[in-house]
Amino acid sequence: KDILNHAQQLQGLLVAARTFDPSERKSQAEAAEASADALLKQDKLADALKSGIQAQQIFQTLTAAEPDRPEWVRMLATSNMKIGDILVAQNDLVEALGAYRDALADSKTVLTKNPDSVADRRALTDAQQKVGDVLVVKGRLDEGLAAYRDALAIRKPLAQSDPGNADVERDLLEMDNKIGDVLSAQNHFDDALAIYRDGLAIGNHMALKYPTDSRWRGTLTLTDNKIGDVLTAKGLIDDALATYRDGLAAMKALAATEPAKTEWQSLVAPSYERI
Repeated sequence: KDILNHAQQLQGLLVAARTFDPSERKSQAEAAEASADALLKQDKLADALKSGIQAQQIFQTLTAAEPDRPEWVRMLATSNMKIGDILVAQNDLVEALGAYRDALADSKTVLTKNPDSVADRRALTDAQQKVGDVLVVKGRLDEGLAAYRDALAIRKPLAQSDPGNADVERDLLEMDNKIGDVLSAQNHFDDALAIYRDGLAIGNHMALKYPTDSRWRGTLTLTDNKIGDVLTAKGLIDDALATYRDGLAAMKALAATEPAKTEWQSLVAPSYERI
């Protein structure tokens, strides 16, 4: 609440100053975004959207005034992504899809100016993923799958060029699982199984490399369950059972080492149910 009040006070001061200095306009937009974040956490979605749009409009003005500064386009992309997230929370998927596509277009513009930037390439894949997520929820699986594959085509070489980067590897694993989910929903079980196993290989490698990072072990259990579900659908019951048991053993061990983390405890039951 204190953060929200401070951000709103800063907004008011900047607006009252009626300044058009780019640095001050940037501060005004950042204050609006801080308000949007705080309001979203409080589930005040209409107010969050209002603040998000205020930030977006400022970044649009800055981009129009200084079109050669990728910084403004980058911030505009981030602003559009935030608006999309708020609209998803409001279950307004049509408008959310539009906001994410705007972010995707902005990210492509930034990348033309900074083609070697890893951060900008990752940001582009984030927008592609968000577009895919909404399309999948809307039942447009082929279009969602295409968006995911566009993201994968960028994330895979990023991971190959920087194999020690845990964040990039996690991005790649997440995309493998999303593509597998769509393929499974389309009954393309062999293709789904192949890409889930790609993700499992990433998870196994990273869990060994970062044994103290429990998130990798948790992800392994989720991927094991996905593989087991596909094997079950294919009628390979014995293979599915072995995979479910691997996932359950890993999750029980993880829950035992971090008993206070309810997330791990809650994932043990689904493994038992599958078995």
